[in-house]
Amino acid sequence: MANTFTTTGTTTSTTSHSTTVSGLSNGNSYTYYARCEDAVGNATTTDLAISFSVASPSSSSSGGGGSAPPKPKTPEGGFQFTAMTTPSDILTLNFGFGDDIRYFSISERPDGSPATRVNATSTLEWPKPQSGVLYVKFCNGFHVCTDSLQHVIGTASAPPTVPSFTFLRNLAYRMTGLDVQELQKHLNAQGFRIAETGAGSPGNETDYFGPGTLAALIRFQQARDIEPAVGFFGPLTRAAIHRESGSSPTTDGQMAPATPPRSSAFTFTHDLTLHDTHEEVKKLQEFLNANGFMLAQNGVGSPGNETTYFGLLTHSSLVKFQEANAADILAPNDLTKGTGYFGPSTRAFVNGN
Repeated sequence: MANTFTTTGTTTSTTSHSTTVSGLSNGNSYTYYARCEDAVGNATTTDLAISFSVASPSSSSSGGGGSAPPKPKTPEGGFQFTAMTTPSDILTLNFGFGDDIRYFSISERPDGSPATRVNATSTLEWPKPQSGVLYVKFCNGFHVCTDSLQHVIGTASAPPTVPSFTFLRNLAYRMTGLDVQELQKHLNAQGFRIAETGAGSPGNETDYFGPGTLAALIRFQQARDIEPAVGFFGPLTRAAIHRESGSSPTTDGQMAPATPPRSSAFTFTHDLTLHDTHEEVKKLQEFLNANGFMLAQNGVGSPGNETTYFGLLTHSSLVKFQEANAADILAPNDLTKGTGYFGPSTRAFVNGN
């Protein structure tokens, strides 16, 4: 007879017997048959049928058995992971993540094995991987992790060179301008990436100061010990970036000429002051823009958009030009501060250079 139990033991005077059944499969039903016999071998004449089923494992999509643990929350601007190489081949890793992240899983392999678990932090020193690539997962308190973020470690022993650009104004969240794009380029080049792909990533910088720029700038400020590290691009941060990019701004953030001013092809003959309108005002604006004292990065007064009106932008740039050349323009008149007045002394210096 199929599915008949073998002898389950010789114990008498008991109503409980057991045996191990093997070869069962999930999702199937079975029927086994049993008979009993007494101590002298008298057996029952009918079979006792024992039927049962083996259940299949419950699917996570079935909706039963409770809810799944929450996934890591994507922060504004997305998860961020960048690495900057130092001459000693010790990496400075920078991270951006939400407040639910408790630790990182860091590996040199895309499958994450083996991996090192590190408590969540914004900045971390890490040995340069032999593979030249690091993979990071962000994990919450429920041990649910993101997909891996990859960063290819450059082979250069020093941060990449960034083309010199003069930042003339403070920048803050939601502002726009060419200088925002240049700031993004600098941050990306120094390892504080706005984004790994898409808008803000290397080669895709934009002129909008959004969440990605804010987060990257905060990491830059923290790494450079600039306080407060709040993502405001003010005088201290501006000065730090000018030092890194090789420019030589004055204390007010305006570019100081590394060489004497370029000669003006135009000879100025008029005194000029605030609110004047004259063709020579436009020539003065062109001269200031050409020598690094830009009226504006874009729009009215910027290179190629000079006007004949002597406004506040012209006045401010002229003051900076005068103070950068104080020995020739101001000192002979016993002045230490620029006046913004384009008079005989300033005019003679410009015409003579």
